[in-house]
Amino acid sequence: MATATRGALKRALPKDFEDNTLRSSTTGGQPAPFMAHISQFQFQGEAGEVTTTQSRISFKSAKAGQPSASTATESPKKKRKANASKTTQPATTDLTVSPKKKRVSSKYEPEDGKYAHLKSLPDAIDSSLLVLLVGHNPGVKTAETGEAYSHPSNWFWKLLENSGLTDRKCLPSEYTNLPSLYCLGTTNIVERPTKDTGELSKAEMVAGTPILEAKIRRHRPEVVCMVGKSIWESVFKYKQGRWQKKDEFHYGWQDEKYNMGVSEEDSEENGPKWAGAKVFVATTTSARCAFFKPGDREVIWKPLGDWVKQRRIEKTLESAERRTPTAFSTESEVLNVPPGGSPVDN
Repeated sequence: MATATRGALKRALPKDFEDNTLRSSTTGGQPAPFMAHISQFQFQGEAGEVTTTQSRISFKSAKAGQPSASTATESPKKKRKANASKTTQPATTDLTVSPKKKRVSSKYEPEDGKYAHLKSLPDAIDSSLLVLLVGHNPGVKTAETGEAYSHPSNWFWKLLENSGLTDRKCLPSEYTNLPSLYCLGTTNIVERPTKDTGELSKAEMVAGTPILEAKIRRHRPEVVCMVGKSIWESVFKYKQGRWQKKDEFHYGWQDEKYNMGVSEEDSEENGPKWAGAKVFVATTTSARCAFFKPGDREVIWKPLGDWVKQRRIEKTLESAERRTPTAFSTESEVLNVPPGGSPVDN
């Protein structure tokens, strides 16, 4: 065994000693090539003691007295490979991952843009509605066919049936019959068609609120259902003068203080002042929105459907009570006899 100075040790070892040592500890124990040529020597100095053999290299700290965790062992086969190439490149692993193709989001499309040739969709509203359903705006398919929510992938008609708002899955061409068949109406907060709601600006959705409120005030539906979160956010912005905070938003029934259609100009001369239409916020029915898992939409829509079914029962009973004879009914009314006529069969 030989003893050498620090400088002698540095001269004796290859220049890539540190690099090779690092590779031996980080690349699966691959030995450094110079180790096959070193027989044995020892260095004693203030930094510690280094002992090398043909099979291993270890370092003992003079202060700690513990061996380093960096220990490399090589087999004869690996020695021959090391002799054949004095410079060994560190092993590398190709971690390159193909970037996922990002969906290009739609950008605002001006009113006089590529959809300017499409017509808006007429509302389906009358003054006996239980629920007025408010969408964003007509889609391209809807504008082309003149039928509401007519794109095959749209969930609108399926959700109406599953929630109980209708007793069957209606056809898009039947949307104008919803008021007479089910006391349901449809309208949009923005009239102009686009491919998707991303092509609308927030400003024009907010600007559509007073037009919507005027329709509600005129026809007085019992409930206004916002078919999409962003519709309600736009209404809230217009009415409250600020955007709704995240912790303020929730789907379903909203507080009565947000009722729509209430006018300060209404008087009580002709009866009690109207309290306005209750607000229910439902999910969007567009298939482009992949946020919701299967069944999530139905869960959110269900309370509205339950309320509608209950109100239909109540209205049926109210209608029956109005037809029931009272103590103040005339004989003609009881017998269903028109004045001066004969009884009429029911």
